[in-house]
Amino acid sequence: QHAGPILGSGTLILLEAALPLAALVASCLVFGRLRREGAHIGFAAVGLAPSQIVAPVIPASFVMAAITIWLSWSTVPHAVERLGAELQSIALKASLRQSGTIQTKAATILTERQNEGEWKHWLMLPGNHEKPDTLVFGRNMDVQDNGNDWAITLNDVWIWGPQARIRAHSARWTFPKTNQLDELRMFGPPNSVASPNLQDDDPHQRFTWHRRVALAFIAPFWALLGAFLALRFPAPI
Repeated sequence: QHAGPILGSGTLILLEAALPLAALVASCLVFGRLRREGAHIGFAAVGLAPSQIVAPVIPASFVMAAITIWLSWSTVPHAVERLGAELQSIALKASLRQSGTIQTKAATILTERQNEGEWKHWLMLPGNHEKPDTLVFGRNMDVQDNGNDWAITLNDVWIWGPQARIRAHSARWTFPKTNQLDELRMFGPPNSVASPNLQDDDPHQRFTWHRRVALAFIAPFWALLGAFLALRFPAPI
C-alpha cells in the first residue's frame, strides 16, 4: 500500500542530486571512449582544438541543469511532502498495534496491550499557559487519512480536562499532517516548500533556495570536469 508512493517520491528526490552527477559520469564515459579509440588524435589532425571537442558538452549540461531546476522548483518539494506523509502514516498506524510511546506535536500517545486483539491508549494533549494539558484514555485507536489531516478515533473514552471529567462511547480528534513527528521534520519546511514560496527573510529558507539553484547549475562544471579528466588521464582498460 505504501511502497508505490514511497518509491515514486524517493526516486524524484534522488534525481535532484543524481542528475548533476550523471553529467560527470556521462562525460567521463563518452570522452574516455573517444580517447581509448584514439578519436582525439583524429580530431587534432583535422585541426580541432580540445575546446572544440568538448564544446557540445556545454549545451547538453545546461539542458540537464534546466531539468534539475524544474524538478527542484516544485516537483521535488511536493515529493518530499508526500514521502513525509507516507512515513508518518506508517509510524502512526504501527504505533496502534505495538506497546510503546510515540511523540507528536499534537499529542503524546502511549499504547499498551490489554488482551488478545485489544489495546489501550493514553493520550496527552498539550495545552498552553491558558489551557492545561488534557489526558485521554481509550481503547482500540483507529487512525484515518483525511487528506490534510489525521483523524484519530478512540472507543470507551475517559477524558480528564482542566475543569471536568468526561466519559464517552467514542471520541474523535483531527490533527494536521505537517511536521507531527520530530524524527521526520526533515520532510517538512523548508524542504517541502516550493521555491517560489520560500521566504527571503528566513535564513533556512534562503539557504534552501540557494542550495537548489547551486545544485542544478553545477552540472556544467561536472560535465567539463569529466571531459577534462577523461581526455587527460586515460582509463586503464
